[in-house]
Amino acid sequence: MSVILYIIILVSISFGNQSPLIENYHTYEEVQARLIEWDGLYGNNDNPQSSYYSNSGIIYQLNEIGYSNVNNLPIYAVKLSYDADLNLDKPKVLILGQCHAEEIYGVEISMALIEMFLNPSLIGQAGYEYLPDPSDVNPYIDLRNILSRIEIWVVPTHNPDGLQIVHGYEDELSNWIQDVSYRKNITDANNNGVFDFIAYELGTLNAGNDLDGVDLNRNYDFHFDSGSDAGNLNIEDDYHSCGFGEYRSSYDYYRGSSPFSESEVQAIRDLALEENFALSIAYHSSRSGCVSELVIYPWDWKGKGKVSPDYSAISSIGDNIASLIPTQDETIHELLHYKGASSYSRRGQAHDWFYAKTGCYQYLVEAGTGGDEGIQTSSVDFYNEVIKNNFKGLFYLLRRSLGVNLGSNVEQYGITGLVTNQETGQPIQDVIYQVDEIFTGILDNRTTDGFGRYRWLLSTNDNSKHISFMHWDYEPLLSQDFNISSSSITNLDIQLIPKEQYQTQFNLSGPSEALLVLTNSVGLIDSIALSSTFEPVSIPEGVYGMQVSSDGYCPIIDTLTIESDSAVNFNLNMCNDLAVSSPIWPITDGDPFSYSSTGLFYGENLNICKSYAGNGDLEGASFVHFNMAYELEWERDSLLIYLSDENIPDYIYTGQNWAGNDYYINLDSDIDYSDKSLRFCIVTDDSFGYKGVQINEVGALSGSSDFDLSNKISLPNKMSISQNQPNPFNPITEFNFSISKPSDISLDVYNLKGQLVDKIIDNKYYNAGKFSIMYEPSDLSSGVYFYQLTDGQNIINKKMIYLK
Repeated sequence: MSVILYIIILVSISFGNQSPLIENYHTYEEVQARLIEWDGLYGNNDNPQSSYYSNSGIIYQLNEIGYSNVNNLPIYAVKLSYDADLNLDKPKVLILGQCHAEEIYGVEISMALIEMFLNPSLIGQAGYEYLPDPSDVNPYIDLRNILSRIEIWVVPTHNPDGLQIVHGYEDELSNWIQDVSYRKNITDANNNGVFDFIAYELGTLNAGNDLDGVDLNRNYDFHFDSGSDAGNLNIEDDYHSCGFGEYRSSYDYYRGSSPFSESEVQAIRDLALEENFALSIAYHSSRSGCVSELVIYPWDWKGKGKVSPDYSAISSIGDNIASLIPTQDETIHELLHYKGASSYSRRGQAHDWFYAKTGCYQYLVEAGTGGDEGIQTSSVDFYNEVIKNNFKGLFYLLRRSLGVNLGSNVEQYGITGLVTNQETGQPIQDVIYQVDEIFTGILDNRTTDGFGRYRWLLSTNDNSKHISFMHWDYEPLLSQDFNISSSSITNLDIQLIPKEQYQTQFNLSGPSEALLVLTNSVGLIDSIALSSTFEPVSIPEGVYGMQVSSDGYCPIIDTLTIESDSAVNFNLNMCNDLAVSSPIWPITDGDPFSYSSTGLFYGENLNICKSYAGNGDLEGASFVHFNMAYELEWERDSLLIYLSDENIPDYIYTGQNWAGNDYYINLDSDIDYSDKSLRFCIVTDDSFGYKGVQINEVGALSGSSDFDLSNKISLPNKMSISQNQPNPFNPITEFNFSISKPSDISLDVYNLKGQLVDKIIDNKYYNAGKFSIMYEPSDLSSGVYFYQLTDGQNIINKKMIYLK
């Protein structure tokens, strides 16, 4: 990313460093220098602290996970664990030190955490009063128990550009540039080539109002549209003063031009999706004081009681974290400790995104109190207390992730295990698993990792539940009962039976391309782009719901049975469009069918219907087609589509699919539709207000298409593998290979010394056919490698180049 030089408009001081921040706070340059120094001391040291960590191997790994959006500064993530240089099957915890630029206690907590694990002897020493007392954290026992059993990932800052503004710097004219109240990154939000912000004067209670920059904690794609745009303050961000100034202009919470528009947030997203964290803390502070000394977790939006599916476990852990952190100001909550609180608003924030999209329980900890001294104290004693006090909650989180109670009285409710192939014993990646009584459609699917590992943290209220496992290539295992214990996480290993795989040749007649959508018995979906030159693919045995569609052609909506190697011949014919008399309805405010780019959201307790196609429009029709995008409150609000019976809906939709997909309804030839109409109804409860439904291109079609199956299929006569594409590659490449007979296949990667460095396919059974697999290395450095395909009798080697 190129570096943009902004012209900075603010009052500047030309006589040296005038920073009001005490020197205890780490600048970005100091963070970077210290992390690199530690990397030199510990990054290759396999016996770093023998008296504390016996047989630990390397305990420190420094990773660059991205770069800042403007100045291209590296964003670092430190991995702390036994054998940190290896990819091992361990629970993972993520600590995000600083997101908002001015909220710098998290940087200090992060750096102190790394320092303590690298040098346990510092605990209890003079000069390190910010570290835990030995009575709270035993350097010989607690640190070893944690580091040997889990991985701790620490990102001291993912807003380095903003951190530089807060600490200040000397520009090319020797002017001192600083704004200790700056909140966001420094993206040129108004695209004028000028960095527009207002310098803050301590004690004025007039922070913010900076035109440029994006609030990184509003840039995630979960409820992004509910956040503040550049000229419109979301009412839920209007915190008022709470005694420390207003700090509430629309610019202070600007969500960005689009979800994940900021490279800083992309770095955190990619790390989260890659590492599959179980628990996380993201440190913040509240200048306004309105949310000071809170531990915030997902969710009870607007306090309506519609809590997150895992709320029992999430709130229990969050409240325990809060109960252990002493307050600096008892008057905030009239408590001696922090207060747990569920998130109230939906604004594209990290903690809600982490939970809904990755399954990680993330806790937003508001460290310190309000005002200038509350979030950036000039008192060394206050500074030490904030860090030391927050370690109490942080260590609860670390101990909660261990999976076993090692005398710390931290309950370990949860379930984990390995999912393997019943025939080969090999781990299975990407198995969908869900606790049946908890999982809902608001959550993305949780899937097993490369070890076949699954984890689900629970609470004392979650006993006697059931868990299900699903994978496209395996027989599902549904509703397995289990019990949980406070002493250790319940282990339940699972074996799945592989489905027989058959080579299937899809032949397309009519259009040059079409989309095939298959749905299996448990609702898993596979979409396949068909063309006139489509190669055979491997399809698991089973009965599938099937839809084949192409613009202008009559769709095929039927079932497909796969029980042998076969060819499926799709014969698509052009469809006739029948005139539909009803126009698209007009847009009106508050109508759930009226979403517009200005961000209208539908209201509460609605039951609104719109009709299409009446007055005999459907007479002689074979299909109804419409293009639809919808965003509804998950499993609370519904879109009901009526056609065959005015009292019984033919289709019910909930949740979100805002992609604008085509939908087809196959009309039953035994029903007279001459007096029928297509009716769309939205039913809502006491809702939050989502976009609603956008419907276009409604039409009636006449005509038909068909398909048939045959045993005439051409299979490869020898094993082969093509050159990976792209090559050179970064970060991902694709291998296409053919197998002439059923075999156990391996695809391995070797370095130039002939050493095995990675396994892409590890002795996995394949039927004869043509296959493709994507490969994204996790631990390889840049260089030339060989990949080798073997079926136990034949070997093929090819060269590839990886650019990291």
